[in-house]
Parts: sequence; C-alpha cells; structure tokens
Amino acid sequence: MIGQKISHYEILEKLGSGGMGSVYKAKDLKLDRFVAIKFLNKELLTNKESRQRFIHEAKTVSSLDHPNIAVVHEIDEFEDSIFICMGFYEGETLQDLISQGPLPLADVYSLAIQIAQGLAEAHKAGVVHRDIKPANIMVTKSGQVKILDFGLSKAINLTELTRQDTILGTAAYMSPEQIQGKPLDHLTDIFSFGIMLYEMTTGERPFSGEYGAAVSYSIMHEEPPPIRNYRPEIPDALEDVVLKALSKEEPERYQSATEIERDFTAIQDGDSVKTSLRPKIALTTPRKRTWVLAGSILMLGLIFSLFTVFRSSPKTSGTVNSVLVLPFIFEGSEQNWSWLGGAITELINTNLAQYNSLQVSGSRQGAQIMRNMGIENLTNLSKDDLKKIARAAKIKSIVSGSLIKMGNKISTRATVLQTDNGDLLRETKPLEGEPQKLNELAANLSSQLVTLLKIETNANNIPAEPTQSLEAFRFYLEGKDAAYDRRFPESIDKLQKAISYDSTYVSAYRLLAYSLDETGNDAEAKKVLAKGKPYISDLSEEMRLEYLLDMANYDGRWKNYATYLEQLLHIKPFEASYHFSYGWVQWKKFRRFEAGIAEMEKALQLDSTYTRVYNDLAFAYLYNGNQRKAFENIEKNISLNPTDVNPLDSKAKIQVLVGQYQAAISNYERVLALQPDFPDARPFLAQAYIALGQYSRALEVLNEHMRFAYSPKFKSIGQAYKARVYFLKGEFVKALELADQGLAMDSANLMVHWMRARILLQLENKSALQDEMAALESAVHKLGGLDGRWFLYHLQGEIALQERNFNRAIASFRQALDLKPQDRSFYLTALAKAYDQAGKLSEAMQQYDAALAFNPNNAQAAFGIASTYEKAGEQLKAKQAYKKVLEIWSEADEGIAKIAVARKKISTLRIRTQ
Repeated sequence: MIGQKISHYEILEKLGSGGMGSVYKAKDLKLDRFVAIKFLNKELLTNKESRQRFIHEAKTVSSLDHPNIAVVHEIDEFEDSIFICMGFYEGETLQDLISQGPLPLADVYSLAIQIAQGLAEAHKAGVVHRDIKPANIMVTKSGQVKILDFGLSKAINLTELTRQDTILGTAAYMSPEQIQGKPLDHLTDIFSFGIMLYEMTTGERPFSGEYGAAVSYSIMHEEPPPIRNYRPEIPDALEDVVLKALSKEEPERYQSATEIERDFTAIQDGDSVKTSLRPKIALTTPRKRTWVLAGSILMLGLIFSLFTVFRSSPKTSGTVNSVLVLPFIFEGSEQNWSWLGGAITELINTNLAQYNSLQVSGSRQGAQIMRNMGIENLTNLSKDDLKKIARAAKIKSIVSGSLIKMGNKISTRATVLQTDNGDLLRETKPLEGEPQKLNELAANLSSQLVTLLKIETNANNIPAEPTQSLEAFRFYLEGKDAAYDRRFPESIDKLQKAISYDSTYVSAYRLLAYSLDETGNDAEAKKVLAKGKPYISDLSEEMRLEYLLDMANYDGRWKNYATYLEQLLHIKPFEASYHFSYGWVQWKKFRRFEAGIAEMEKALQLDSTYTRVYNDLAFAYLYNGNQRKAFENIEKNISLNPTDVNPLDSKAKIQVLVGQYQAAISNYERVLALQPDFPDARPFLAQAYIALGQYSRALEVLNEHMRFAYSPKFKSIGQAYKARVYFLKGEFVKALELADQGLAMDSANLMVHWMRARILLQLENKSALQDEMAALESAVHKLGGLDGRWFLYHLQGEIALQERNFNRAIASFRQALDLKPQDRSFYLTALAKAYDQAGKLSEAMQQYDAALAFNPNNAQAAFGIASTYEKAGEQLKAKQAYKKVLEIWSEADEGIAKIAVARKKISTLRIRTQ
C-alpha cells in the first residue's frame, strides 16, 4: 500500500498494526500536512448495519475538541474497507514507554493528569472509549498526551472479539462489567485507566494470565499485588488513587476522571488528596498466584479486614479506659532501700499493660507532668492535685501509692481516683510481704487495681514476672534511668550487672541492646538480643512480639518490623506507642508520609501527652512539605517539655533545613548551655555555619563536637561534616583524609560514604570511586528500607552529570527527590543544576525556585538561579539574585569563589531599559 494514493492522501509508510487494523503515515495533498490513516480490518465490519453504526460513532468522536484527544479529520471508505484519517503526532505510545520500565513519578503525574483531562472531556460529551490501554495513548515529543481510537470499540463490538481471545492485549485492560457483557458507561474507562496507571508506576500489569480467560478471572476475582512491592518509594497517596480506580464494584470506584485529575494534581503539588480513598493494602512480599494458596489468601484477607476495622476507627482517649500510676513513695528510714518505690511502680505498670482494654501511661510521663505543674513533692497529694494531674495527662484514673520497709517486711497500699466516675476516690487493701517477694506483692496489688478499675480480663492477662532476683531488678531500674537520661556508659554497666544476676532477664537484654546501639555499637547490640531470644518463649504474646520487634529494628528488617507492629495493634488497638512506631516506620523507612502521619496522629488522639510523637510528626510534616505543621508540632513538644533540650534541638534542626540560620544558631547555643555534651547539636550547628559560608567557625564547632562525642558513631558524624567543609573549600585531599578517618570510626555512616565518593569523583579516581559506590550501596542495603537511599541516587546523578549524560542525571536526582530527603532544598538545587547544564533553562529556574521556596537562604540555589537568569538574558533578575547571594554570605570567610563572581556580576551586568 506504500506509495499508493487513496482519495487525496499519499501513503508514505506503515506505522503499525493491531487487532483493529493497520495504521499508515500519509500526506494530505490538499492541505499539505502529514496525517495518520487507520484502515480497519475487514472482518470487524461484516455487514451494512455494523458499517453504518461505526461511521455514526466515528462522527460523534470527530466532534470532540480537546488537546489530549487525537483529532479525527475524516471517515471514508476505500474499496471494501473503511479508513479513518487522524492527526499525525511524532512521539511514542505509552506502551513503548512502559516497555522500557516503570516511568519516573514526574512523568506518571504529568501523563495521568492529561489522560484524565481527555477522558473527562469525552465523558462530558457522552462518549465512552471502551478500549483504554497504553497502545492507544500517544505521547508526543513535547510530552503531550493524545488519546487514540475514542469510541470505536462500541461500533465494532470489541468485547465479543476479546472473549474469543483474539486480542489478548485488550482483554488485559477490560473492566469487570465489560467482561460480564453488562451495559457500559464512563466507569469502564476509569477501571481501564486504573490498570494503565498501575502499569505506568510498576512496569507490570495488575492482572495477568497466559490466556484471555485467565486474565478475565484475575480481573473479576483477584486483588493486584501492592504497588509498593515493586516500588517502595512511591507516595502512599499514589497507590491509594490507583487502588480506588481499580475498585471492582462501580460505586466504590472514582465516579469521574475529573476526580482522578484533582487527586493527581494534589499529589503532584504535595497536598493531601480530597477523595475518600479505599483502605490501604498491607505491605507484603510479592507472591505468585496459585490455586493451592487460594484458601490461605482468603483467610489472610479476612484477618486483614478485621485488623483494618480495629485500626481504622481508634477510640479517642475520652472513651478508652486509661490510667496513670504515679511513682510510689518510699516511707522507710532505710534509704538504701528507697529504690523499692520505683520498683513496685514498674511492676504495677508492667502488669496493668497486659490488659488490652487499658491504656497505661508511664510513670516518667507522670513525673514530667508534675514538674511542669510545679508539683515537686508526691507526699500528701490532695484530691484536687490528683484531679489536676489526671486532666493534664488526659486519663480517666490515677493511682498513687506508698511503700514502707520495717525490719524484714515491706507493706504497700494505693489510692485510686476515677475522674470519670464522679471523682470517686478509693483505697486498696494494705498488703505485706518480704522484699524478695516484691513480684508477688505487685501482682496482688495490681489485681486489686484491676477490680477497682473494672478492667476486662481474659486468659492472656498474666502478671509479668521480669526476674526473681531482687538484685537484678535493682540494677535494671538503675540502668533504665541512666538510659532514659542518655547516660549510656552507666546504663550499660548497670544492665550488664543485672544480667549477671539473672541471665534470663529479657527486659535487661532489650534495654542493654538499646544502650549499646545508642553508643554506636550496633553489632554488639545484635549479639545481646540474640543471647536473650531463647528466654522469650515464656513471655506473653505482646512482650514476645516486642522483643522480635527490637531484633527486626537492629537488623534493618523493616517489613518484619511493620508486620510485628500490625500484630501488636491487633492485640492492643488502642496502644498509642504502637501507633506511633507503626507511623514512624511508614514515613521514616518506607517514605509513606501520609500513612505515617495518620498513624502518629492516631497515637496523639489516644495520648496527647506522648511527647516523642510530636517530634517525629514535625519531621514527617517537614519532609512532606508542610513547614507550618512541622513548627506547630515542635512548639507543642517544647510546651510539654520546657526543661528538655531534645525538642529545642529538633526545632533548631528544622530551622537549619528551612534556612532560618540565625534563629537556629541561637537555639543551639541554648541547647549546649543546658547540656554541653548533647550529641546531635554541634554537627547541625556546623551545618548552619557552612550554609552561611563561615567555614572556619563550622570547623571550630566540629572540633568541639569531637571532644564531647562519647562514641565512635558520633565522632564519625563529626568527621563527615568536617570532610564536607574541606570539600566545599576545594581541599579534596584533606577532605578525603577526614572521610577515611570517619569510615574507620563507623563503616555504616552513609554520609561519610557519600562524601568520600563525591571527593573521589572530583579527584577523578575512577577505580576507587567504583569501590566506594559499591560500599555505599552495601551500606544503604544494610540500613534497610528507603531511609538514606537518596545519597546513592544523588551520587549517581553527580556521576552522570560529570559524564554529560543529562537525562540520566535528571532521572537520578528526581529519584532522590521522590524519597523526600532531609535537606530537600539541596537536592532541588542539584536537579536544577542538571537542567541548567542540559540547556533547559526554564526547567532549571523552576527547580531553583522550588529550592528557594523550601529554603529562602540557600546561597547555592540563589547563585544557580542568578547564573541561569543571566544565560536567559534576564539581567535584572540575575542581578537581584546575585545580591541575594552576597546578603546570605555577608559574614562569610574570605576566598569563596562564588562571592567574588557575584560581586563582579553585580557591577558588570547592564540592565536594558526600554
């Protein structure tokens, strides 16, 4: 057919063929333009009625006028076949793009929004496509979507054809109602669009099979594998949108393409989606579908459904039975036994925590609340005092008690105030026993409290027996206090002594592992947990899962960590700490920010005094782009803990990341005045000075950090920042020496690996760089999850940039940004630089603007956008940006090359006047 003239078209070349027909590129001799002509297969239109129906449908489609719908110029007949003349677009089909692998998220968003806009326009006109699939989506060289073949499947009864397995590619994108032969409306396109979205994101089809009937069965009866199995870094909102589009029941599906467009636009802009989404599918490992597993899958589905019901609507702290046990007062004269007050409080808390229907607040939390209220003495607390503490802790019941030792006997009693029962104040019966039987005393007292509080009991609520050794228990409590106060060398010593008295003491193993890990000795922490594991079989299911949770944490097995938390939440759906930990792993390790934030907000609904949640919630909001909510949560944390330096340190860290450098420096000075050896403060304080170009001051701070750092882990962090300073100064040999020292201190430090690789790249030491890349990749893998993976992607982008492979560099920097890294402005600046070097100036400006929006005082971004404006001929904007550079670096060290360049540019740039 090539070379033939058909009507006023000259056939030039064949573009492709499929189940509906063949497509050719042709020249319109009348209008001197290129067109695409599709000749339909003869067997599709077997009689006059079907031909007339087709022509009528095609004329309806030709009336559509939208930039994302392919133009239909003409429908005509040639010999015994029908052809359609359409617009010719240079580019690739979406099928071609997907064949190369999953699309970058930026492309997914852009293409999805355009497809949704085209579908919405057609549906508004009453036209349903009925054959949405990647082969029918053309993407032009400029990135514009053109939807092909609108409405043609209705005219040729394509559904019947797919049932005969003649067009398997089309069968894979059919909706359940299409398979069943039901009357179709626009919702069938929504489902097919969902399949296509899944494939764009993962590179895989959600429903598969070796033949048409198998595919149809999968569409009708099976759920697709979770998208995050293939691509863990994607935002959870994106997975939710795809799953809603793939709802098998039409009422649960998106009701319009406009809704999909709206949600994709929100995700792209970093906002929360507004459509009510389906429950999330749990994160699992990929598995093949087999008939043997059908029963197990159904059972797992039932369990997950029940679990979702428990977790989807948690009761608030106003409806949960909640209690706070204040530290028991020791009233005896033998002060060397005063620790017994804290000991019995610990035992009571542990015993009460076994009851699923009860929310137990820790005694340290109660002590903090009382300090904030100015209550220093627990002796002779009045009923009004107890009520005030209960209101501040937002709990229903408060327990206070005392313990006295006289001779070889101890006696104890407690008072219970129930604020939800008319402020009822009741006392337990006095109990007496020997110190060696403290466990028994605590169990009996706990049993009385359970009765007074009317707590629901079951067979699993067994009293906790942490240890039979009083000496072990005492050292454990002392070690616990030291660990909570970050006195880790003392904590390690005390806990090792506890284990020496009782080698089966599981709680001591857990806390010792924590203390060792905090000092940077994670290898020893893992060994300690392994030693304690044989003794967990006698624990309650909850305590056993908590131990396994710790082991998964130190091993970096984050999927197992999440699974253990899901099981714990099934046991205690109203436990705030479990919701917090589940939220933490979602945002921190899987980068599922919306899911993580939602879980942490649930934790605060259950316990608004749970201060650690505010801290992590602040960072989750910050990395997700919501600075206002980040600062709100930090301020709340500070108000609840006015004497604690941790929230103040976090506030300063956030201020550094958003460019509030002077405020951050002031807050860090306060932190260090209160606690000179605070381990995290000086490295980020140095980062503030680095950003201000005050490299000498940054090095002074880091040298101070090295004197105060109490472990190789924290010393390694200091070396990483020092290497960064010398890297920025251009002293690469010195920077490499410091990075080597940092790795010797902590081989798992990702920042040191990253800096060392960047230095080797500048030194053009390719063989050493290749080895360091492998070391960084290994360290990232050992860390587990997605936390820190942006270092690897950024480095890949830097290498590609040096090789002038701009597309690969841009893709790598976008991969880093998709994970929402800590210093987002830095990574946006790197992406902008790649666009700039690729000659894509408008895209570079857009990314520089985004970097400066996140951090208005990012001098590197300000310099970059000034240079880009200059290249684009926008002299006034360039001059203003160069002035911004000098403003940020007004007190910078002498000799920074970019400062000299900025000064020169300001004096030499000429502003054109009209």
